[in-house]
This record gives sequence, C-alpha cells and structure tokens, in this order.
Amino acid sequence: MVGLETAGTIMEGTLLALDYKITFLGIPIVYPQSGYTSSVVPILIATGVGAQLEKYFKKVVPDTLKLFFVPFCTIVIIVPLTFIVIGPVAGILTNLLNVVFGSVYMIPVVGGILSGILVGALWQVLVIFGLHWAIIPIGIANMATFGYDVVMSPYFAASFAQSMVVMAIYIKTKDTNMKRMALPALISGLFGVTEPCIYGITLPKKKPFVISCIAAAIGGAIIGWAGVMRYQSGALGFFGFMSFVKAGEPLSGLIWAVIGVAVAMILAFVMTMATYSDEEPKTKQTKKSASDTAGPRVIVSPFTGKAVSLSEVEDEVFSGGMMGQGLAVIPEDGKVYSPCDGTVSTVFPTGHAVGITADNGVEVLIHIGMDTVKLDGKGFTRKVKDGDRVKTGQLLIEFDLELVKQAGYSVVSPVIISNTDEFSDVAPTASGNVKPGDELIVVM
Repeated sequence: MVGLETAGTIMEGTLLALDYKITFLGIPIVYPQSGYTSSVVPILIATGVGAQLEKYFKKVVPDTLKLFFVPFCTIVIIVPLTFIVIGPVAGILTNLLNVVFGSVYMIPVVGGILSGILVGALWQVLVIFGLHWAIIPIGIANMATFGYDVVMSPYFAASFAQSMVVMAIYIKTKDTNMKRMALPALISGLFGVTEPCIYGITLPKKKPFVISCIAAAIGGAIIGWAGVMRYQSGALGFFGFMSFVKAGEPLSGLIWAVIGVAVAMILAFVMTMATYSDEEPKTKQTKKSASDTAGPRVIVSPFTGKAVSLSEVEDEVFSGGMMGQGLAVIPEDGKVYSPCDGTVSTVFPTGHAVGITADNGVEVLIHIGMDTVKLDGKGFTRKVKDGDRVKTGQLLIEFDLELVKQAGYSVVSPVIISNTDEFSDVAPTASGNVKPGDELIVVM
C-alpha cells in the first residue's frame, strides 16, 4: 500500500479529493494525501474487520480445513477491502480533519482560542492514531506561503503537559517499577519525544492521559489567543522554543509561547498530584461473565490406552499445536467414547475423526490414528451423527484396531481442544495408562 504512493502516475481527477494511480476491477484505489506510512488508522480498522472475518470462517470451515482456509479466506477478502474501502475512509477522515482545523481558526474573534483548545487537547490523541499528519500540512503550507504559521503553534504545549503528568506520578508513586519507567520517560518527554510517557505510563492508566490533554488544551488556548507565530518546524521539546523566535524580534512570540507552556505544565502537575494514586487501577472491578467464573472444564479420556504427549504424534499439524493443545492416547481397543456432555459437531464420513462441542464451551476433536482417512471408512463404524446430543462415556465410534495397524498406520490418537485460543490455559493432566472417564485435560 505504501508503494502506491510512489509508483505510477496520478490519473486525471480525484475521488473525494483523494489521489489515485491504479484501479482494481475498475474501482479507483485511493490513498490519503498524508500517505499510509505515518497513519495507524487503516491498520486498526483493517485488523478489526479482519478479526471478525476470521471468527466467522472459524465457525463455518470444518476443523480439518481451518489451518489453511481460515487465513486464506480472511486475507482474500480483507486485502482488497482495505485497498478499496478502508484506506479511502481513513483518507477522507484525515482530509476532514484538515478542513476542520483550518476552518476553526478562521472564525472571527474566538477562532484562535477555539483552534488552540482543539489542537492542544487532541494533539496527543491524533499522534496515537497517526492522524496528526492531517493538520501538519496546514502548518507547512502556511510557513511556505507567509513565512509563519499560527494554526499548529498550540500543539507545543502538549508534550510539556504530558511530561509534567509523568513527573507528578514519579513523585507520588511508591511502585519501584513505575519510578524506573517514569524517570527516563520524563527526560524523553521534556525533549519532545512523549511516546514513552504515553504508551508506558499515562495511557494505560487513562486518567493521567486525560489530565495531560486538559492541561494542553488550556495552554494551547493561551497560545492560540495570543496568535503566537511559528517560523520553522523540526525542533522538539525545549529546543522547540527557538521555532517562535523571529529574526530581529527575538521576544515577539516567544514570551506567550513560554506562558502557554508554563500554564499547561503547572496545571498538569497540580491536577495529577491531587488525583493520582497507585491503588487507582485496583479499585476498579470489572463485571465477570458466567464463563469467567465457571471454573475449570474437565475433559476425560475417550479411549482405553496410554496417554502420551502431542509431541509423539507423527503429524506436525498436531505435534506443533497448530490444531490446538491437548494430549494423545495410544488406544488398546477399538472403541471411542464421548469425553464430555455436549453436541456432536462433526462426524467425518470416513469415521476416523469426530468433533464435539461441550456444554461448557470447549470444542474437542478426536482423531483416530494418523492418515487413517486413507482407509476411506474401512474398519470404522459410526455410532452417532452430526447434531446428536451425547453424554460423557457414550460410545461414539468403533474401529478395527488391528486392521489399522496392519495397514501400516500409526494408532496414536490426538485429543485436541480445537478452540484453544479462547481459553487462558489448556493443561494436559494425564500420563500413563488411562481408561474412559479418567481426567485427561483441564481447560481454564
């Protein structure tokens, strides 16, 4: 996607004020004027939509085909969707921001104050999502045209407000780890690089981040009201004050820039000192769902035999955990019993595998031997069908164990939790000899 910005020639006309150079199925592939390299919004939207697609395909694609077809189908849809819809939506959003910030400043009398509040309050939020590149071109264009810019000036208060919040946290916290993080983040923030402050400290705690935005808004309002002019860009932190110095008039805008920053710093520091507490996150209790409090789920052995690690399964799809975590059993007879109460989700026509969705939400896949699908059902007898309700210990499948061995196939049979990623832990608990009903796996 980044390559689209440099390859090809811009076609005549634009779509919704967005440039495009190529089309897909006749549909223009457009991109934001600020490009994709500095924007996180398309990534966030594409990942969110892609996650929903993946969940859908996990439900409809059979277990034996999930490894390949779930990511394949997801990518086949999300890639063109990102080019054609998601990317342009992000571009329209950035263009709208450009128009909004430019228009607000033009409001008579109060335009400077309102623009200062907006830029100061939202700057750090925009930086997080890469949307600050929507208003940076305004400042660059103004400096190129008039030799100065006033629209972008209020942003300067944000990094100092953020830094003072971190300084207050450093002073108040009794958490040794927090102090270790806060000090270098504070130093970095004072020199204009606030990402360690934002991502490491204030954003995870939420309230300190909001305080920094409020303080930056007030400092930005002062800078905007005074019409402080910025004559160059590039310098950050304390060095950024030089951007407000005009040749021959060294104090013309610098004094108001200092005042705006000082107010933002004082407010951020005082508000954080008054509200911050190490115990803050611990006092917030989230409501737990029934699944969170239901406790561990126990899956029992469907075989009589010897329990072994999945690593002893010859097929890397199972031994590598690609289908999910679990255990394997070397069966001693040809009977497979239900490992839980639930519903039969899949019985393969060849009878070599069966999937069960337990009443407690665990999805269990029982695969009899390796490559036994090649027997084409010979020696396998199904006792249940798709959709049947089953109880723990109910007979599911009978198979000819000796026939499988004589055909040259391994009889090591994986018992897999196919929705492993929905749980915090899947712990195999059995070893050695097991019989139907013995605890095999505990799912947390």
